[in-house]
Amino acid sequence: MLKKVVFFVVLLALAKPALASFNPFAPFSYRMGLQLTNPLSFSSKYGGSLAYRFGQNAFMISYIKYVGAYPGKQFRFEYQRYFKDPISRKHNEWYFYSKVVQGDAGYESDKLSTLGEQIPLKLSALKYYGGGAGIGRRFNKGHLNINLNLGLKYCPFSDEIPADQRDKYTVFYATGPGSVIDANISFGLQY
Repeated sequence: MLKKVVFFVVLLALAKPALASFNPFAPFSYRMGLQLTNPLSFSSKYGGSLAYRFGQNAFMISYIKYVGAYPGKQFRFEYQRYFKDPISRKHNEWYFYSKVVQGDAGYESDKLSTLGEQIPLKLSALKYYGGGAGIGRRFNKGHLNINLNLGLKYCPFSDEIPADQRDKYTVFYATGPGSVIDANISFGLQY
């Protein structure tokens, strides 16, 4: 994981000379950004995003690795539309977002022992896809930022779940990668 973080930081540092035509200290002037998922959730997921911004629009590509009860990976493509904050125009921004996701998720019962799962069971990964939308808040301080967002997401499985395994994927929609409530915190650098 540390190697991936270092790689993205080096990638951003190399991209900076190419973006020298804009003032990185002027409000809302950044064009590129690197986001890392909430460090408080590293026990169940980790990953990052690369963002490109032009004006009040931003596109973000993300990769998230889930290691909890539903291990797998998720790829996201997100569009964000920013609007001016009348109170704190210089540092903080509100935005609407929409996203499409694609990934796969297995099942490991030993990570759900607190919910009463006693028999160790591992199921192979099933593919899913979906989308979501919501609202977010971005806090900017120079080259650093914190993003908070809240919305709704729907992720059906593209693979048919065998009838005897359907009950194993109920928590997938509550707290797993397919969670209906899409709440995220991320930290990042922007140039």
